Amino acid sequence: MKHALTRSIAAAIIATSASPLFAATVTGSAFYRERIALPAGAVFEATLEDVSRTDAAAIIIGRTAYTSAGTMPFAFTINYDDKVILPGHTYTVRATIRHQDKLLFATDAHVPAFDTKEPLTLILVHVAKQASPRDNTATSPLRNTYWKLTELNNNSVEVAKHQREPHIILAADVPRVSGNGGCNSIMGEFEVSGNALTFKQMAGTMMACQHGMEQETAFLRTLSTVASYQITGDTLVLHNADHAVVARFKAVALK
Repeated sequence: MKHALTRSIAAAIIATSASPLFAATVTGSAFYRERIALPAGAVFEATLEDVSRTDAAAIIIGRTAYTSAGTMPFAFTINYDDKVILPGHTYTVRATIRHQDKLLFATDAHVPAFDTKEPLTLILVHVAKQASPRDNTATSPLRNTYWKLTELNNNSVEVAKHQREPHIILAADVPRVSGNGGCNSIMGEFEVSGNALTFKQMAGTMMACQHGMEQETAFLRTLSTVASYQITGDTLVLHNADHAVVARFKAVALK
C-alpha cells in the first residue's frame, strides 16, 4: 500500500497523509546508544510491516517519517488501515535514520507490533558502512541480507519463468535461515563463529514444480556441506570442509 507524503516546512516533517481509512495507530519511540550527533537533514522513519512470509520482502502497512529528528528518544505514530490486518499474520515495526540516501542507523531485531498495548521501544544500531554501486570495497553483512544464489557447484543458477529465484536470508537476531530453492520455501538453522559457518536441520516445503527441482535438491544438499564463508563486497562465497567453493551469492540489501 502506497501513501502520499506531505511536507510541513515549518516543522520539516514528512508524514503519511491522514484519511478516514486510517482507523488505527501504532505508537512508540526509538533511540540509539552511541554518542553520535545526527547531521542536519537526517530523516527518521518508522514502518509497520507484514513479515509473515519468510521467503519474500516485507509488506509495508504504514509508515511515518520526519526530518530534523532532534533529541532522543524519537517519538513516532504510524497510522494504518486496520482492515488490512489479517488473522495469523505477523506484524513488526522497524525504524531507520538516513541522510542523503545513506543509512546511518537501523533496528536489527523484529519488534512485534501488536503484542502489547503499551508504546513500543525500538533500539537503533549504528551502521558503520553501507555498500554503494561505486564502492566495491564495502562489505555486505552476512545476516539480514537477501543472498541471491548465482552459482552452485561451479554451475550457473537458472531461474524458471514464474518461479522465485533461489536465495537465503540469515536472520539478524536468531540463528534461523530462511529462503527459497526456486520452487519451495526453505528453512533451518545456522551456526557462525568467525568465518566458520554451518547449516543444520535444513528442510523445505513439499510443492512439486515443473522446472528447477534438481537444482533445488542440489541447493539444499550443498548447504549441508558448508563449513566456512567469505564475503567480498556484495559477493558471498561458501566453502566445504575441503575449502572448495560450493556456492556463490549476490547481495540484495533488505529494505
